[in-house]
Amino acid sequence: MGQRLRHFGLEEQALAVARAQAAMWRGVVARFEHLKATEGLRQADLAAALGVSRPQIHEWLSNSHNMTLKASGRLLLAMDAHAQVEIQAGRDVDAEPAAPEVVEVVSRSGVKLTAGLIPLSGRMALTNNGEKDLFFRLDRGG
Repeated sequence: MGQRLRHFGLEEQALAVARAQAAMWRGVVARFEHLKATEGLRQADLAAALGVSRPQIHEWLSNSHNMTLKASGRLLLAMDAHAQVEIQAGRDVDAEPAAPEVVEVVSRSGVKLTAGLIPLSGRMALTNNGEKDLFFRLDRGG
């Protein structure tokens, strides 16, 4: 890298973590909402598959602050998906991925999610339209 990095304060670091956590949460919740609408998936089904309580599933899905990497990995496993993250450098933030089909979902808790779905040879890609610095692609397992 060779260049000296500037110092990042705690608030700026916390904001960066919250932005990444919220992006992951939106991707997981969008996948859940999609499966709920198309296949009738319920939170109770996820709880049974993962051996946790339904309130635990509700907690993970209800607020981005509850979405850890461990929780997202477990939830995606139960939904036959996994996340792939493409990191874009700050200078590349304006570069847009392929134009997605915009999907708007309102979760049971009233959270409005806007996501772009891009078909990728049998896969579903999910971008967070409001967060140009992160691009999540949820691939169907198998």
